Amino acid sequence: MLSWPYAHLLINHFPVVLSVSALGVAILALLLERRGLWLTAMGALTVAGAFVYPVHLTGIEADEALRDPWYVHPSVIESHEDAGTLAMYVILVVGTFAAYSWWRSLKRPNEAVPGWMRAGIVAGALAAVTLVTYTAYLGGKIIHESPVLQLTHPPPGLPPGIVADTSHRAREPGALCADTAPQRIPAPTNRAINSSRATGRAQRNQSSNARSCARMRSVIPQIT
Repeated sequence: MLSWPYAHLLINHFPVVLSVSALGVAILALLLERRGLWLTAMGALTVAGAFVYPVHLTGIEADEALRDPWYVHPSVIESHEDAGTLAMYVILVVGTFAAYSWWRSLKRPNEAVPGWMRAGIVAGALAAVTLVTYTAYLGGKIIHESPVLQLTHPPPGLPPGIVADTSHRAREPGALCADTAPQRIPAPTNRAINSSRATGRAQRNQSSNARSCARMRSVIPQIT
């Protein structure tokens, strides 16, 4: 079933790829003085302008559908949405200018592309690339900087089938955030250097897990 989040993921790369492509082709057109390259850059920006509103709309609807999930900082989604709104308005203007330039150039095949039009295409492509890159960066932070990814073990209470089998691990699933005393780790012996190193790693992991749980409790409610 096609949902709003899935629809957003399907189309959100079009303005990014088209804007970057338009900027690259526009730079080539400046260097090579090829009219066909200018037309290609205009076409790419025009299509980017056509895609940017559906991308923004699906993003807004995806946010409404998810309803601030517990595993994501709400401020990260809001920052991504604000940047996306600004990018949409700018790319709509750039796309409109590119569409007019494209139409005018096709109507006058024997006329060179005017300087003001070239400057507008290059500046518009540069602005579009800057904004969509920043928006995409913030979008990546929604998942890649989620507090839940800092956990080395799944939190307790997840439905069956969500978590992979961890019976081979020394610690039980869900023991990470249990309100219990730290595990006692035996001291290394002179005959077991490798065991000593493993003990040190276990102590560091235990400390890291405790810090992760503290961060999780400050961001999301405890899952029951």
